Amino acid sequence: MTSLNIALWFYVIGILLGLSLAVVWFFVPFAIFGTKAKLDAIAVELRKLNENIEAAQRRSA
Repeated sequence: MTSLNIALWFYVIGILLGLSLAVVWFFVPFAIFGTKAKLDAIAVELRKLNENIEAAQRRSA
């Protein structure tokens, strides 16, 4: 392989890696915002669970 071929392969690999990074960079915010509602629901359930535990402790004390 000549040095021109090697340089061309590095260029092609760099372009492919750059495109892959751009695609991931585009979709990451959607993944984060998609999980926000689920995390909010978990937080609500956790608050209810803590309230139930505190109420049970007050009853047993």
